[in-house]
Amino acid sequence: MSKSAHPVTLGDTQDHLLALPEVARRLACSRGTVRRLDARGVLPRVRVGRLVRYRASDVARLVNEGVPCASGRAA
Repeated sequence: MSKSAHPVTLGDTQDHLLALPEVARRLACSRGTVRRLDARGVLPRVRVGRLVRYRASDVARLVNEGVPCASGRAA
């Protein structure tokens, strides 16, 4: 498991929480693009205290669907 992935139990399933740099790497986009996806509600965030993390399953969904605004423009 990478340093930026933290397991979290959600009901009966287990998911991993990813930090911003890991999400950007998996989506092959910049950190700014990840922040824009977050701000637009395309990529839901999880707050852990003051930290912001993203569910690996949500990131995988975007990869499978195609990132809607990887160019930084609204889709």
